[in-house]
Amino acid sequence: MDKKNEYIKLLDFCKTDRQRQVVNALHEEGSQRLAGISLGISKSTVSTVVERLQTVAARRGWSPDHDMTKT
Repeated sequence: MDKKNEYIKLLDFCKTDRQRQVVNALHEEGSQRLAGISLGISKSTVSTVVERLQTVAARRGWSPDHDMTKT
């Protein structure tokens, strides 16, 4: 699975509108740096949102990095 599709899958684990905005920007822009620029936030903020969503997703059974792809 490519990164863009991994990012869009994170939408299932978003709790806030801002998280959804970040994930959508990642999907459209393709990189954390470009997503940050399009939203007017830093790359590190985008990275933090992604890391937190990946943690939530892994707790619910979805982590493609660890071959866990069924929630």
